[in-house]
Amino acid sequence: MKLIRTAAISGFIVFFIGVIVFLILGFLKPGYDMLQKTVSELGESGGVNSAPARIFFIISGICEIVFAAGLYYKFRNDMAGRAGAISIAAMGLFDSIGSGVFPCDPGGTYVTFSGKVHYIVSVIGVLMIIVIPLFFRKAFWKERKISGNENAFDILKISTLYCVITVVNVLIFAVSFFSEILIGITQRLMYYTYYLWVLYVSIRLLMQKNAFGNK
Repeated sequence: MKLIRTAAISGFIVFFIGVIVFLILGFLKPGYDMLQKTVSELGESGGVNSAPARIFFIISGICEIVFAAGLYYKFRNDMAGRAGAISIAAMGLFDSIGSGVFPCDPGGTYVTFSGKVHYIVSVIGVLMIIVIPLFFRKAFWKERKISGNENAFDILKISTLYCVITVVNVLIFAVSFFSEILIGITQRLMYYTYYLWVLYVSIRLLMQKNAFGNK
């Protein structure tokens, strides 16, 4: 139960950093347009307030890994749940910690070694955002089928909605990225869906002993 509680708290921190902290850092950075600029550009090499942004990327990644560990334990007997937890850990390791260690180049470009690595870890992050809801949709469906627990049914509905919205958001972001139009807001919509799901699951982990329909 200590691991589950720690995982839930870590999920809250991931949400807080991803939504609140990066929003504040965006307002504090001169000339930063959240509609057009990516989150990565908050920590771009040599940028204003880049050091705090990179530190928060790393903290968020560590918390994602702890959150994933709690879910891995929770779904230790389910292959889809374990795969989903591993995907969250990969998201934390590559997209979050990787972005902190290897910042993008000024203007969100990928010219130097650091910038190129940043691009790779960011792509991995987008891939993880796609597969995470797919794995957990399957895991929650299985729990609902086995237990018949209404708690499991509720989280299944939320995760199904998360799955659909995520696919739509990723497609919109892909178009935005390659057309270089409103990259910032479309990326945030994609990430915010993920963060809201992390928050929801964290609440269920913290508040309900049998939130997922399993024991």
